[in-house]
Amino acid sequence: MFQNSSISSSSRHRRYVLKLTAFSCVLLGGFSLLVAYGYRNAWMDFAFVRLYQHQLEKIADSKHPEVVFVGDSSLGNAIDVDEFELLSGMRTENLALTGAYGYSGTLNMIRRVLQQNSPDLFVIMQSPDMLTRSVAYDGYLHTALSPNDWRDVPLSVLVKTFANLDGITSMARTLVRQSGAPDNALLDNDYIRQGPPISRQRRKDFQVTASGINPKKAMFLERIAATCEDYQLKCVYAIGPWFEEFCKQSKTFIKETKAVVRDKGLPVVGGTPKCLPPDELGDSWDHVAPHAKAATTGFYYRSLLPFLVKTATTSRAKLQTTR
Repeated sequence: MFQNSSISSSSRHRRYVLKLTAFSCVLLGGFSLLVAYGYRNAWMDFAFVRLYQHQLEKIADSKHPEVVFVGDSSLGNAIDVDEFELLSGMRTENLALTGAYGYSGTLNMIRRVLQQNSPDLFVIMQSPDMLTRSVAYDGYLHTALSPNDWRDVPLSVLVKTFANLDGITSMARTLVRQSGAPDNALLDNDYIRQGPPISRQRRKDFQVTASGINPKKAMFLERIAATCEDYQLKCVYAIGPWFEEFCKQSKTFIKETKAVVRDKGLPVVGGTPKCLPPDELGDSWDHVAPHAKAATTGFYYRSLLPFLVKTATTSRAKLQTTR
């Protein structure tokens, strides 16, 4: 009698555990699908999502730009589109995101532009230390054109990203924010409004060396180059601005960065990065102060002139061919 009772109790316990496990799997799967849907529709509270939506709106409304800048905050704070158009006479778009999106976000912004337009020149501009950072899989998932792109992401990363209750709270924050008044205060001069200038006393905390370059980081850089080649695009890489003290102490690092970029198939714009004196520093070591944005635009315009001349010549040739 006692033995039968023990077997019955054990059996009920196993059924309970199985049901609990099945329920947990269904619940986790449901949460994962919901988070994946949030990524698909840009509902995640990720790295200034309002900026990302702003740049998508610009792509949708763009009128066949001839020059398109893509990259991170070093670009967003450096290039004034109105000034660049005035100097170059070419229709221009600045679609800068932030460093959290990495090269992967830059790749997907190029792909999104190509869904509607085929610019004469893409300028990729990233922070000088971008190659030392981790691979931005989150940025890739957030900017993916379709769920098919998720196959490029390691399964472990997908599980960590989607099977995560933090994703639900992230979506909730975004939806609550969107239900209120538009956050127009976030943007200023077509990019994120800057905070107070960075204190130069913090410069001792910042060190980069060539040995710190992350070999995996170049994976999406290589894909950018491949996309440019596949679509027969002219793409060039400009290193974003940097505090002049870091430029001086990181000459070997900058040289190695340029070598990696060229090795992956992208020409590097000569003379870059622009090295910022203290009075031109914004709220980060790679952010130009707002008052110096126009002058920095002029610097990069002059640096890009060899590519802009070739681009303009090619554009005229195409136009004559179609007549």
